Amino acid sequence: MPSINQKNVTVTLDAPQNVKVTEFTKHNLGVATMQCLDEVRARVLGIPGPKGEDGDGGSGGGSYTNFTPVPETIGGIEAGSTFDDEPLTGMQDKLLYPFQFPAFTSFSIQGQSTTLEVGQAVTGGIRTFQWNTSNQENIIDDDIKIIQGFTVLINGTANDGSEDLDIGSDIVKTSATSQRWSIETHNTQFDTFSRNFNVNWRWRVHYGNHLNPSLIEADVLALSNSLLATGYARTYNFPAQEGYKYICYPTSFGLYSKADDPDTGFQVAMQAPVILSVMNSHGVATDYYINRTTNVINGEINIRLS
Repeated sequence: MPSINQKNVTVTLDAPQNVKVTEFTKHNLGVATMQCLDEVRARVLGIPGPKGEDGDGGSGGGSYTNFTPVPETIGGIEAGSTFDDEPLTGMQDKLLYPFQFPAFTSFSIQGQSTTLEVGQAVTGGIRTFQWNTSNQENIIDDDIKIIQGFTVLINGTANDGSEDLDIGSDIVKTSATSQRWSIETHNTQFDTFSRNFNVNWRWRVHYGNHLNPSLIEADVLALSNSLLATGYARTYNFPAQEGYKYICYPTSFGLYSKADDPDTGFQVAMQAPVILSVMNSHGVATDYYINRTTNVINGEINIRLS
């Protein structure tokens, strides 16, 4: 069986148009695949390589064997791959045209806010789920599954971007938690991929100016500013207005350790917090820390809790 050794490339000619490359000693895989294959074509077989600017491309048979794992992913050839009589054309296809993995680029429930106050409801009944995918041609047909928590709402439906589904009764949470919906399917390599849509329930922080040195529940709810939050740490802006500066938040957030003015760096004198039960507009009560400045501050100030 004739053989030839050219530039550290060992080639065995089994038959015309059939080349088996068994060793590359001076090239890494990327260079070997892209450069040495051209050498095999041009110098051994006399077959044209890839098409140039003014010429036609060529084709040829042949295979490649190398049991040393690929050190890093190159194109569509993954790190760790080995080759046993791999067709050269197949290797080139993997390098130049790697598999384009599909993904869900969006997933939501039409008209649904992702942040609600504790006690607020996600409206039940028929809701429209919407999604988008990339590289749709690489997704298995009629394989979409949508799950609410641990309940499968639909399975095996078309990847058409929209589905009207019954989610049951209104969903109401009485603590700071979340509700998850997920969508999943398989690509044509049978890998599962998915995306989640979450609705989060949050407690409300109330802050603002008040003339009274102590507050009742109605006073807390009437403070001029509020926001949904997961903790107390932030800077609160108080406009110029007569009175104490109040910051009221759920005790579940914990006690702050420092109150200062970020504009000056000076600490702001604060009274020890008082605990007060506050029921929100959705009928859910929780204990709040009622924090106020020690002194009346009539001017504008920023107070940072940390």
